[in-house]
Amino acid sequence: MGCGGSVTAAEAPAEQQTGTQPTGAVQNAPVAAESKSLSVAEVFEEANLGSLAIIDKQMAMDQVNNSVTILTELNSMLTDQGKKDLPNVQVSAAKEDYFNMWKAAHSMKGASSNLGILRVAEACKIVEHTGKEFCEVVKAGNAVPSDRKAKLLVHVQMLEMQWEEYNKEFATWLESLPPDE
Repeated sequence: MGCGGSVTAAEAPAEQQTGTQPTGAVQNAPVAAESKSLSVAEVFEEANLGSLAIIDKQMAMDQVNNSVTILTELNSMLTDQGKKDLPNVQVSAAKEDYFNMWKAAHSMKGASSNLGILRVAEACKIVEHTGKEFCEVVKAGNAVPSDRKAKLLVHVQMLEMQWEEYNKEFATWLESLPPDE
C-alpha cells in the first residue's frame, strides 16, 4: 500500500505491470530507459542543477544571523535527518513505495532549502513531484511505465550524489569560517 491506501505498482495485477520491477538498493550504474542508458550526468543537466550553488552560503549565514555555532548545530540536525530520509527515499523508490518516497523527499527538501542547500533541495523537489505523480497513476489503477521508473531511480541516484557533495562542501566551508566571538 504505497500511495495512501492504494495498491502499489508492484502489487498491481501482472497484466497491468510493464517492464521489470526494481530490486535492491539504487545502484550507481546507468539505468536503461527506452533503449538508451540514462546517466546521473544527463538528469543533472536536464534538471539544470549546475546553475545552482551547492550551498547558498549567504542565505545560510543570513538564516543563522552569521553564527557559526548555530550553523553547525543546524547542519548537525540536517545531517541526522538526512541519514534517515535519504535511505527512506532510496528503499521506497526501489520498492515502488511512491508515497513514502515522496514524503521522505519532502522532508529533506524542507530542511535543506531552509539552509540554502540548493541542489539537494531541487533534487528532492524532483523526486517528491515524481512520487506524487506516480501515486496518482497507481491510484487510478494504472502501472507506471518502466522507462519512467528507471528515470526516477536515476533521479534518486542524483539526489544521493548531491547529498554527498553538500556534505563535502559544508565541511570545507566550515573549516574556513572564523569561530563566533
